[in-house]
Amino acid sequence: MNYRHSLLIPALLVGMLIIGFSKPVTGQLGPPKLSVDPSSITTNISTEFSIDILITDIPENNRMEGVYIRATWLRAAMDRVGEKTNQPAGWGVASLVAPMSMPLPPEDWISFDFSMDGTYVTEDRRWVTITFHCAGAGITTILVEGTADMSTVGAGPQTFELEPIEITVNQIDARPVGGLVMPTNKLEILTPYLALAGLIVAVSAVVAVKKRRE
Repeated sequence: MNYRHSLLIPALLVGMLIIGFSKPVTGQLGPPKLSVDPSSITTNISTEFSIDILITDIPENNRMEGVYIRATWLRAAMDRVGEKTNQPAGWGVASLVAPMSMPLPPEDWISFDFSMDGTYVTEDRRWVTITFHCAGAGITTILVEGTADMSTVGAGPQTFELEPIEITVNQIDARPVGGLVMPTNKLEILTPYLALAGLIVAVSAVVAVKKRRE
């Protein structure tokens, strides 16, 4: 009897170890990180610039099943030129823009709703690139915010609010300040030199005539 008991305990321990190793690894659900590249911008008015919106730092053993991103800016400061999404293969995306109601509100925005179709995301990824045109000089900001639907083995999905980011945009007026801007007249620039050349020719001719008479 004692012999059987002595074999039963190691067998139970081995069985528990096998079950423990075969059980899927679970992780605590948590939010990833929203980031923008570049984080600040200095540019001239009447020029274009782009920002990349990324989601990084997905917690260990977590997987992302959906993403919502929204960017907001002042209409008087800049215009949206275009955008390019970068969703995984098989994912869908629906974008919305601010309605053109009159009078126009001071803020403009665009949003992107990414939905999963079969493939989880577990690594850092650039989701969208937005291009703007600078409309006026001054310092302004672009607000980027969003949510992420996260899950793990045995838990989720759960929607997390991502920490919003404000990008500082310094728009510089590179045009000349004061005075008049006039087109360059090449003849006016060359006139003094032509007069000098004519004077040299005249003096040379007088000297040559004088030498011949002598």
